Amino acid sequence: MQPLNDMTLPIQMPTARLPASRLAMVAVLALLGGGRLQAQDAQGFRVELRTISEGATSDWSLAKDRLAALLAKHKDADYVRHARAEIVDLHRRLSFEAAYTRPDPDDLISGDLVSYKARTGRIKLVYTKRTMGDFHDPNRPRPVVRRKAKPGQLPLLDVPKLPTFGPAYRPRIHPAQFRSCKIEVSGKRYAGTEFLTGINAAGMFRTTAGMPMSTTGFGQQIYVPTVMTRQQGEVENELFRKTWLPKKQGKSKKSLWPMQLGGKYTIVLDVKPKSLFLRINRKSVTKESWRDAVVGNIGITDSSFDTLTITGQIEPAWIHGLLDDHRQVANDKFIKRYKASSELPAWMFTKPKVSADLPASKSRRYYPGKERPQKIKLVQGVLEDLSLGRSTRVLFRMALWKPEHVPLLVKQYLQSYAYMVDGRFKTSIELAQKVVAADPEFANGRVVLGNSYLSLRQSEAAEEQFREVLRLQPSASAYRDLALALVRQGKPEEARRIVGDATSLGLADERLHAMRRRVDRIIDGPTFGKRFTVESEHYVITSDIDEAVCRSAGKVLEGALAYYCRMLGNVRNKFAKGQRFQVYLFSGEQGYKRYLEGLELRIPIHTAGVYSPELQQLLIWNLPNRTDMLRTIRHEGFHQYFDLLAADTPVWLNEGLAEYFEVSRFNAGKPSAGVVRPSHVRTLALLRASSRGSVAEFMEISRQQFYGPKASWNYAQSWALVRYLRGGTPKVRVVFDRLVSALVAGKSREEALAEALQGVDLERLTKGYWASVDKLIAQK
Repeated sequence: MQPLNDMTLPIQMPTARLPASRLAMVAVLALLGGGRLQAQDAQGFRVELRTISEGATSDWSLAKDRLAALLAKHKDADYVRHARAEIVDLHRRLSFEAAYTRPDPDDLISGDLVSYKARTGRIKLVYTKRTMGDFHDPNRPRPVVRRKAKPGQLPLLDVPKLPTFGPAYRPRIHPAQFRSCKIEVSGKRYAGTEFLTGINAAGMFRTTAGMPMSTTGFGQQIYVPTVMTRQQGEVENELFRKTWLPKKQGKSKKSLWPMQLGGKYTIVLDVKPKSLFLRINRKSVTKESWRDAVVGNIGITDSSFDTLTITGQIEPAWIHGLLDDHRQVANDKFIKRYKASSELPAWMFTKPKVSADLPASKSRRYYPGKERPQKIKLVQGVLEDLSLGRSTRVLFRMALWKPEHVPLLVKQYLQSYAYMVDGRFKTSIELAQKVVAADPEFANGRVVLGNSYLSLRQSEAAEEQFREVLRLQPSASAYRDLALALVRQGKPEEARRIVGDATSLGLADERLHAMRRRVDRIIDGPTFGKRFTVESEHYVITSDIDEAVCRSAGKVLEGALAYYCRMLGNVRNKFAKGQRFQVYLFSGEQGYKRYLEGLELRIPIHTAGVYSPELQQLLIWNLPNRTDMLRTIRHEGFHQYFDLLAADTPVWLNEGLAEYFEVSRFNAGKPSAGVVRPSHVRTLALLRASSRGSVAEFMEISRQQFYGPKASWNYAQSWALVRYLRGGTPKVRVVFDRLVSALVAGKSREEALAEALQGVDLERLTKGYWASVDKLIAQK
């Protein structure tokens, strides 16, 4: 997933100002008190602060004491007050880590954890009717939601639909994914038992132990046979049925049931990936098997049992998730109680002696040139829309402007800004270069030019523009943009120094603090309690789970990378000596989400993981199903690879290829692409005929549109389009080949799309694509 560059420009009227060079000099001298000693002290303070942060994991309490000593050493210094947000972040983290005690897994489980081996996943659990808190009820009714009504109407109620999962009576589902297990349920008064096993996205198994023959008060005899079925999608097939009825009825005939209604009972279901074995009161009932291995959750419907014992092998993600949830909940509670003003010296929260309110920030011009636009409100309205990402309607509106209302130079600047927001960076650069050439002192023009350069990986050119902006307008945003350009060049330590300089000068705002956190993440990574690291040829995988999962992820990533390089283009020659992709695997979802908080990463976060170009890191959390986790690693790993292969890629192609390669099957190391994704086929089947637009139009979809309300449809269409282009006729395949070749050659996505579609019958291409979609739906 690739982000937009997040840039907002202030809308302010121009005022009289000093020459830029003199203004910057005055501001810096004022903030530093006119001497070098304070600057040296500020630099030394920042070095010591980073040393404390980096060495904190060895002893959190000692790091906290060192921070207190550092603050005492630099008492009453303005550069410390300016760094207050950073100090509070660090002190809060040190305080929590020093106080937090990791619980034993048994303390987090409602039942009795008899034994557990984290390395193998072997586990034994014992539950009673009163200790079933680990299980969840998929059919629990959701509350009725009362929505506001329009004036004159009655309040509207959102009533949830009736549950469709499981039988009419409620099952309880265990959250762990079981590779294999033995479920033993026993009680004193049998009233009926049903097991649900192998529950996953594809379906489940249902095993009903049945009910012995009984007679109602009306003299009617009833019974429930022993039945075993397998549900796959919407189809349910019966694997086994036994009625237990004797061939001849009579009073002297003994019941064939191995138990009595209301009597003691023990039922054992032995669950293997490819078989189920049922035993009732020590009597073997049936063993059913199948070809494909099935892993999933288990559930039970039984209101009469006394003891439920589960012995087997689980995916450790459940235990890891419990530990991570406990840690994050404890952290949330700690943050609510934490008061920085009570924990840190009072002088830190007093007003700085020297104000950081630079005159330069007040005099920032928001349009180029000396000629003031006649319709100044038009310019202000466009800037407001662009700050909200509304580029398409802005470009349409500006096309209707009359030359006398807005000068050409101002219009060119606004167009360059709009094209940058729209993701058409090459066009933005061409216009922004004209603006900068005509008015070199116009800082905002250089900001747009620098951000467009940055989006096309021209980081050195972007750095040059941002340094000029810093000379013209020393502000928090200028420091932030320069730090971003340095990060993109692989210079995070220099970026950290730049952000520190801005903080020491008192220029830090919330967005600069977000950049500081982002740089810290790039250099330091997550603060895992336990840390395991495995290095492969092209990846460094770090996790708080275990070393085995790091090795497994590295193997998947290396195999996928070799496949991507063979299919699309080699990126190995783009690695600097010793350079590797950085990958972090989180033990739980909450830790993964917290790592991304406060960074202002304007990217759509995948439910299971994300590749962040800003962090240049692949981040995955530990899914309950290890297969799903490895698929997510392949998906986000493709984004990491494609980000290095090409700079300006169409969003549909990036996501479509990731979806396409994610489900590739690797048999004996040989991948097979083009695997059908049933979920996407179901989504495509819901598309109305009126929604089936042109392929050429879909290829030009913007990032905002792609990740908007119709994101699920766009993902499905991008996957289907990539599948059609790669697997179509030679005339169709050439579109895909030319598009990828142009992108790899460094061409912009507009140029690459134009080159790929040159001489192509677009109407025929569209018809062929939708015909392939109809074929997929028919095969569903």
